[in-house]
Amino acid sequence: MKRQTSYRKKGFFALLAFMLLALQAIAQSLPSKIEDGVILHCFNWKYADIKAELSSIKAAGFVAVQTSPAQSNYTGQTNWNTLYRPRDSKAGPNTLGTSNDLKALCDAAHALGIKVIVDVVANHTDGSLEWVADFWKDTSLYHDFGLGANDGNRYNVTHGNIGMHDLKTEDSRVQQKFKAYVQELKTLGVDGIRWDAAKHIGLPSEGDNFWSTVIDKSMFNYGEILNTVGGGQDDKLLPEYMNYMSITDSPFCSDNILGSFKSNNVPSSSGNYAFKYSTSKLVYWGESHDNYCNDGDKSDGVSQDKIDRAYAIAASHNGIPALYFSRPSGKGSQAQAGVKGSTHFKDKVVAEVNKFHNAMAGKSDYYSTNGNACSSTRKGGGAIIVTGGNGGNVSVPNGGGYAVPGTYTDRVGGGSFTVTATTISGNVGSTGVAVLWKDDQGGQGDGGEQGGGGGDTPAPQPTLPSCATKQSGTYCYFENTSGWSSVSVWAWNGSGDNVQNLYTAWPGSAEHLKKVGTNNGNDVYLWQYSGSAPESIIFNDGKADGAAQTDDLSFINGGYYNASGYVATVSDDGQGGNQGGGENHGGTTTGLPACATYVDNVPFCYFEGAWSPVYVWAWMDGLDGSDYLGTAWPGVAITQVGTNNGNGVFQWISSNSQMPDYVIFNNGSGGEGNQTENLAFTNGGYYNQSGALVGTVTKSTEPTPGPEPDPVASIQALATVTYAPVNVYSFDGRLVRRNADAATAISGLEKGLYIVNGKKVVVR
Repeated sequence: MKRQTSYRKKGFFALLAFMLLALQAIAQSLPSKIEDGVILHCFNWKYADIKAELSSIKAAGFVAVQTSPAQSNYTGQTNWNTLYRPRDSKAGPNTLGTSNDLKALCDAAHALGIKVIVDVVANHTDGSLEWVADFWKDTSLYHDFGLGANDGNRYNVTHGNIGMHDLKTEDSRVQQKFKAYVQELKTLGVDGIRWDAAKHIGLPSEGDNFWSTVIDKSMFNYGEILNTVGGGQDDKLLPEYMNYMSITDSPFCSDNILGSFKSNNVPSSSGNYAFKYSTSKLVYWGESHDNYCNDGDKSDGVSQDKIDRAYAIAASHNGIPALYFSRPSGKGSQAQAGVKGSTHFKDKVVAEVNKFHNAMAGKSDYYSTNGNACSSTRKGGGAIIVTGGNGGNVSVPNGGGYAVPGTYTDRVGGGSFTVTATTISGNVGSTGVAVLWKDDQGGQGDGGEQGGGGGDTPAPQPTLPSCATKQSGTYCYFENTSGWSSVSVWAWNGSGDNVQNLYTAWPGSAEHLKKVGTNNGNDVYLWQYSGSAPESIIFNDGKADGAAQTDDLSFINGGYYNASGYVATVSDDGQGGNQGGGENHGGTTTGLPACATYVDNVPFCYFEGAWSPVYVWAWMDGLDGSDYLGTAWPGVAITQVGTNNGNGVFQWISSNSQMPDYVIFNNGSGGEGNQTENLAFTNGGYYNQSGALVGTVTKSTEPTPGPEPDPVASIQALATVTYAPVNVYSFDGRLVRRNADAATAISGLEKGLYIVNGKKVVVR
């Protein structure tokens, strides 16, 4: 239940992969987040027509529908591009329906677990100001109409017109109007925004605070960026856009994927921006409305079966949502708004690709080609196989050895496939797409926390820390993997208009939470409630804005959750096992090599692996335009300081005093298998090539842990400290406060042992 003004649950559905249901039912459930699913672009459809097809849309595996612009406009029959010349910054009426019709669509979609995305036009209004609302007739709200947009010049991109009057988005009057419009859409039930012509709206580094003012980060946001941001500034500005939204990778989708299948070939690579910027803040497609509706553009004359093959590749990736375009009534510029488009989204090839995408959520992907066939494999899961032509016998790589070896039946064409550790062989049907996975391979995470093994043996439950013990009554555990300074719980029963909240007001309460230990440097909390178990629960950072919180989680008594969701359930033997132990007051994990030594007063960490050289890419989460602690990918080379088990041990000492939130280690070449995932940064952390945090080097133990220090003997009188503003760390090396006033550095902290300016301080 992402926090809403009314505190009512939005988009809740009871079917979750964590419940003890049939595996097939799990596989057919929809993801809880748009980022993990696929989107049906109901281009030009009336809201009522989308509403009528929602059951079919869910059956086809789509987590969200996207509408054309909802802003007030002409209400009669018209061509598609009229909707992209809005007359006001309010919802409806227009050719698609009224604001009440949009709300009815959202309500019906949420009842089925489907999200709604609305296209928003904020860069411009109509080409003729005589049609716009009175507020927008003021010419001081616009840039010079005489300047045309030109990709060769960034200023022209953000200040020139694209055929309509270009809004002065740096003007606070414009910003406040669109901020209000976003909140209006949210009140109607809209879950996400697609920002039309996003590259034509400037960024804070360019003196335009539109995005930082208008974006609501509790919603899903993605921006249309076609070709380039202009002026040769992609490397600088694309990461800044990604501070606020996901973006479209137009060169990869339109040129590589679609362009290849137009020529009956398979794409040469599996991504563009994903590797270049090491990000999943992207949206892919097999075809877009611009490709189809701009006369002579890239979809011109391309058959639907080729588009389906392109979509299969676009939707085969982990963590990147893909957009499926419903072709409208009418071709090119004559496509008709308000007329229901193609329902080909119900086709078996599309639906099976979608179900694969949903079932494989959390499993890394690996793209390979052999001749005129390609494979997209998922770690601990299955594969999608696509041919440039109309199927036939193929033998393609099992990229990375990701797909689980065994015999599979293609869910699209019915052919038999054999998967070995290195090869996938079989017959692709006439659609040119084969989808291979087994019902027990679904679930989150590489290797599958709820599947991922192949065969009939379920994967073992993850080992939980020893502080997670079996309790009586209503209880669960939460591991604070996001490093929130405080944790609260919001829990409820029911849905829609029948919600019964356990707490009186958002963000809930911490009164039933108790810290019981740590795991991998993260605090572990026990939540115990005296009443009956709730149906649903959210963990959050205790702040009213609701910016940091989990998704809606199905409550499981004895469940163990982290910031990403459910992990496992405490076993009947009385505890969750021993993965990292219980309360841990610092010290390096036993077995770290002696070359891993402590470094004082600066961010540092270690990496062990077979790569040489090794680079670090580090960044802060959410600092506008300055979050990357380096100048360009792959980051900075780090120094080898020793060896361990035949691997090199590398030390990174940051030249920046800022403590990063995340790091990536890589070998400088980019691509799958040559870099770790995004890793949460732990100061003094010792990581391996798989991305695991093996241990932490602390000042008190270098590197072998000794006895816990006597807290009384280590008390430092803060009144005697005379140093400048300081950073405060927990004893296991996590940054608690940055640049705090020395006189009040520990005020309000929980009881415990902290490091302030290199000195141990006890908070009683």
